[in-house]
Amino acid sequence: MSEEREDVAPRSGVHDSASEPEPTSASTDERVSPAWIAWATENLLAGATRERVRQAWLDEGVSSALADVTLDAIVRSPIFAGAQASASRARRLDTIVRLARERSRAATIESREGLDADTFFGTYVAQNVPVLLPDFARDWPAIARWSLDHFEQVYGDAPIAIAEDRASLPVHERNAGRDSRTIAMRELVARIRAAGETDDFYAIAQDRNLSRPELAPLLRDVDLSRGFLDPARLVNAVALWLGPAGTITPLHHDTSSILFVQIFGRKRVTLVAPSEVALLDRALAMYARVEPHELPPEVRVHELELGPGDTLFLPVGWWHHVRALTPSISLAFNGLARALPALPWYCPGAR
Repeated sequence: MSEEREDVAPRSGVHDSASEPEPTSASTDERVSPAWIAWATENLLAGATRERVRQAWLDEGVSSALADVTLDAIVRSPIFAGAQASASRARRLDTIVRLARERSRAATIESREGLDADTFFGTYVAQNVPVLLPDFARDWPAIARWSLDHFEQVYGDAPIAIAEDRASLPVHERNAGRDSRTIAMRELVARIRAAGETDDFYAIAQDRNLSRPELAPLLRDVDLSRGFLDPARLVNAVALWLGPAGTITPLHHDTSSILFVQIFGRKRVTLVAPSEVALLDRALAMYARVEPHELPPEVRVHELELGPGDTLFLPVGWWHHVRALTPSISLAFNGLARALPALPWYCPGAR
């Protein structure tokens, strides 16, 4: 195909055999376009036979002689030899991921009461497995006190930052803290009550509201006595989420493990294991850029509904989507008592 002609654009995606090219008119040009060479290379590395790739070119009007010469150049290239080694390693790693995926699909999210710190860290944190802890925060003062009324009456004059116009942002930017502005708590509560269901405004983790001196007293209403969380890291390792029904945290993963505590209202959390590699094809950094209902049917989805006092351990790397079913107040802690390193390099969806 000549440089004067527009390159044929093959379909994306690689399979165990050659992916089918888009139908085009036949051509007798003197060279195969770079797009088709890339397509052939990708399919050969994925295990397609040379004859299958050659036939696809012939069907596009490439002569037998040109197809043979071009394919010879591809497979004899030292670059192709290096790519073959990388592709072979990738296939071996894929078998390991497939094993992990099969195991995670058979698992359920356990619910454990009375869990001690040694079991929590030795079983769930060490194995990177989620667990629901219905009693973890059940007796916290926050569960008894926090409500929209309490926030209005006790903290009504306190400034609080909120992310605005979230519904107009791309999915992966909705929790970036962009377009945040500061208002009085009293105004936010009034907006929450009047809004009904909306994802347009939300006090989110990136706003770091609990570092404000006017809201810092809220942390007196949490209890760290069970040894899961480090009191010395509390102020800088806890985030407040406060908003109306309908707020959404898009499907994403974190680079550190967290304890997510529902204080007031109800939320639905959708979880997907990191071994579900189907999410990576459309991911951007930590964001999947798909909604849970758009996932392929073979992806195992775990769904939980959290009410006041429920605590969910979200291990690093687990994809999660959160939707507020009612006006809601939540806390997210990443200051675990037994230090675990954050994994800033864990962004498998990065391009």
